[in-house]
Amino acid sequence: MEMPIAKDGSRYVITFTDDYSRGSWAYAMRWKHEALQKFRQLEAWVHRQFGAQIKRFLTDNGREYLPIGTHLETQGVEFDTSPPYCKGQNGLAERTNRTIRERINTLLS
Repeated sequence: MEMPIAKDGSRYVITFTDDYSRGSWAYAMRWKHEALQKFRQLEAWVHRQFGAQIKRFLTDNGREYLPIGTHLETQGVEFDTSPPYCKGQNGLAERTNRTIRERINTLLS
């Protein structure tokens, strides 16, 4: 999701949400192609903290997620995309992004 430019040059925020626990993680990015790097950071953190591996990954059809899909498929992780223009299929992520955007805008105003 695109946001106002931060002092460090970050323009985008990528969010990951656990469907079961509803826990969310957000990472600032300068460019969208950093998505795989941020996902790998999350993947390592989840493994260290919980001793668990990610088993399924659902995303919209954003091109920035394609490298994540390739990475996951090599590990045997299920990678799904929601249908185009069907935000309701990915409602939890959409709501998480809206909440983050509202909070960032509040802090900046």
